[in-house]
Amino acid sequence: MGLRIYCEYLLCEFTSELSEDNAKQTAEILNLTSRIQELETRENLTVRWDNLTQAYTVVKNLSAEVQELKN
Repeated sequence: MGLRIYCEYLLCEFTSELSEDNAKQTAEILNLTSRIQELETRENLTVRWDNLTQAYTVVKNLSAEVQELKN
């Protein structure tokens, strides 16, 4: 009977440790998922910025050509 109680105690301790590890891993997964979303947002913003910069350059060049034609 004493061995059974000791085994139940060990099982309880092991289960508790697994629960703690699971909670830590879940928190880390959530943290990493949040970080990935942040990086994806930054990447999207960078692409949009590049597109806007290219569009601005085209408009600026066209405006310069229009001005040159007017002169």
